[in-house]
Amino acid sequence: MGYSCQRGNKGGADADWTIVHTEHRNYTIQKKTYFEVRRLVLFFLAYIIGIHGAFAVEPNQTAFREAKAVWPVGMEKEKNLTVHFRAVIDHTMGQNTRLAITASSAYKVHVNGRFLAHGPCVAAHGFFRLDQYHFSHLLQDGENLIAIEVAGYNMPSFYLLDQPAFLQAEVIADGEVLVATGSDIGKKEFEARISGQRKRDVIRYSHARPFTEYYILDDMSHDWKTNKKAAFEAVEQHRTEEKEIIPRGVKYPDYSVIAAIGSIGDSIYRFPYNATGFLGFTLQVSEPSELVVYFDEILKYDDVDPTRLVCQNYLIYELQPGTYSLETFEPYTMQYVKPVFRRGKGRISDWYVRQYVSADVAGSSFGASDPRLEKVFEAARETVRQNALDVLTDCPSRERGAWLGDGYFVARAAATISGNTLVERNFFQNYLLPASFDNVPDGMLPMCYPCDHPNGLFIPNWAMWFVIQLEEYYTRSGDVEMVHGLKERVAKLIAYFDGFLNKDGLLENLEKWVFLDWSASNDFTAGVNYPTNMQFARVLEAAGRLYGNQAWKDQARHIKSVVLEQAFDGRFFRDHAVREGGSLVVQPPTTEACQYYAFYFDVASPESHPWLWRVITEELGPKRYRDNHVNQYPDVYLSNTFMGEYMRMELLCRYDEVPRFIEENTANLMKQVELTGTLWEQQYRTLNTSCSHGFAAHVAYLYQRALAGIDEVNVLDRKIRLVFRNTGLDWCVYEVPLDEGTLSISWKIEADGLAYSLQVPNGYGVELVNETNLPVYAIANH
Repeated sequence: MGYSCQRGNKGGADADWTIVHTEHRNYTIQKKTYFEVRRLVLFFLAYIIGIHGAFAVEPNQTAFREAKAVWPVGMEKEKNLTVHFRAVIDHTMGQNTRLAITASSAYKVHVNGRFLAHGPCVAAHGFFRLDQYHFSHLLQDGENLIAIEVAGYNMPSFYLLDQPAFLQAEVIADGEVLVATGSDIGKKEFEARISGQRKRDVIRYSHARPFTEYYILDDMSHDWKTNKKAAFEAVEQHRTEEKEIIPRGVKYPDYSVIAAIGSIGDSIYRFPYNATGFLGFTLQVSEPSELVVYFDEILKYDDVDPTRLVCQNYLIYELQPGTYSLETFEPYTMQYVKPVFRRGKGRISDWYVRQYVSADVAGSSFGASDPRLEKVFEAARETVRQNALDVLTDCPSRERGAWLGDGYFVARAAATISGNTLVERNFFQNYLLPASFDNVPDGMLPMCYPCDHPNGLFIPNWAMWFVIQLEEYYTRSGDVEMVHGLKERVAKLIAYFDGFLNKDGLLENLEKWVFLDWSASNDFTAGVNYPTNMQFARVLEAAGRLYGNQAWKDQARHIKSVVLEQAFDGRFFRDHAVREGGSLVVQPPTTEACQYYAFYFDVASPESHPWLWRVITEELGPKRYRDNHVNQYPDVYLSNTFMGEYMRMELLCRYDEVPRFIEENTANLMKQVELTGTLWEQQYRTLNTSCSHGFAAHVAYLYQRALAGIDEVNVLDRKIRLVFRNTGLDWCVYEVPLDEGTLSISWKIEADGLAYSLQVPNGYGVELVNETNLPVYAIANH
């Protein structure tokens, strides 16, 4: 039974809907596929482990009761120093006990030898996010051992900031502080010792992350976590400077554990999919040994190549005889593991990954008459799960960096899959909090943040994506406070760019790394770069709408008209112009990506440039890779996955070429699904690529818009825009939880038209647009 809309006139927003109580046809019943079962498992784990069961406290609490930041005296700036903290607490069953904690660079907590948590969330320079975990479920009557491992890296990176090390933590039971770091009122404090187990003089894991993990262990090395009587050579601590504590802001991680599912030969072990988290295993060695554990996302030439991704994907253990249960301190991304004994020997068993991923991705679902699309959507879900933990990242492996540009695409996918913008809010808040940014010019934004940029590199185009994304964030979040708070940042950014305007009103000779697409486009950026000016026009339009600035809108209109006049040669848009004898001369190079920029930012359209649009749709695109780069337009340089081909995907969906979008991309995406269960940085053309890359999940957003028909979820105005397009599909379903209730759509092609069922949260209006050639009618709307 349900409430359905009785048909009045078919289709369109003006249909006369009458609510009646009736039995209605249901098109959402599907077989429980592997992907649906996996989604339900994720939903259960998110409930038990990530949201309620990581026993986590409300993520918006900010205050410590008594704890102060501490570190061993004089060592807070030491590189790659691991410090062990521990305390023994008394517990009576029934007490409500929780840990409040933050640290720099990173911490990991065990209670009575059992894992509790890793963190903290990343935050802007000088700010630290507070984590709070209930852990009564790990306690026993009487004495209990709390062990906290903290790594202070003091190394510039794209992941953990180069800031002095510290720990700030306290345990509270029924409102009473039992133990706290740096307490000044006589409470028990945590002991601290310098770890001699992790070797400090090692190479970096990657250019973007700190050090590799190299351990020197004996069979008593981990007793400090499990045995309160174990030897513990405590060192003197002191308080460090007071820290600015801010809320976590996002939900707590999913720490669920997956086990290896088999082996390839007798040396390579495989997990069920490409996963991110802490690698663990059990090991017995009978003689002094050295073990190297190689890992990676895919196999290359049927083997694990630990440097395939320009990372050091390996762990080293020097071991005395004994039995060990080992788990990495840092999270890594892997599907394959290969242990090699350089000397000695041992027996390894029980390979697992304790995942370190978002617990906020399980509520959505998607299905379509083409079963491949559900599989791609599930791979997008797993990719978001790994790239939207506490900030929007490019990848969970090589960098874990919160890049602008990437963030624009990841944010869309995260909202499609989670139904909220919590992680995106942290993403913007990190740019809001600092008074200024080091190593970039006044007004410019760091290309990746939180991040250290000691070399002074920045990408002006990435700062442009910041403003374009901010306008979309405003619509999908309704976060007036954030948008207002960032007004000065946006104004200063535009003022920075205004300093590069020439007499034509175009940006000329921008500094540093002008980035358009991983292709020849990046080679033609000298002088006046037309795609960059197209993008800047969109920045001015977005900022003008956000802040009611008509001058910015007028400036955008002028830039677009000048670009159209200068760059378009009658067939294609040229990429750039340079000064020759004082005059600006348009240069010959033409790139495929430039054409996409023109259409993406509305300098051109299929109506204004029909010949070029036909060439784009029919002659350009990924098929040129299959044609060995040769077709009738050899002088138009190919685009690459990021950003050109992802712009192309969206343009095909925008301009009634959805079947072409499906046909061009699904086979490539399915190769990625089959190999890793995640989506890649590059289309399936090279193995030297990140195999879980956040922006690649953008296809889920396109599925939501172009296939399911949920064209826009406007939280600000409480409105759903529903657009039905010609897709070539027979049916499609999509559902996502919003803060106010469930949003779901189900449609099917019938003999008499397109029949759909729509459920929206209370208080939301619906705008319906029919771009198909079929009558459209509702069969059940809630």
